[in-house]
Amino acid sequence: MAQPTREELLESIASIEAELERFRGIVEKIVPEKEWYSTREFAIKKGLKHKTICNYVGRGKYDRTRKNPAGHTEIHKSELEK
Repeated sequence: MAQPTREELLESIASIEAELERFRGIVEKIVPEKEWYSTREFAIKKGLKHKTICNYVGRGKYDRTRKNPAGHTEIHKSELEK
């Protein structure tokens, strides 16, 4: 069995990326982005540990936070860009 060429591999990657974009569009229609995230959800989206996010919240790194009715901290989606 012959090894694929670099160009063939790049074409395969481009095809996979196009399919992923299509799936992202489907997901966005089914599950729209939330406006407010729990600290755990926020940590997952940022690729950080939950404890790190809690520390950042405690130090005031994020401007748009609030407490939900259960008393848990939530962080606004706009803070994801920080």
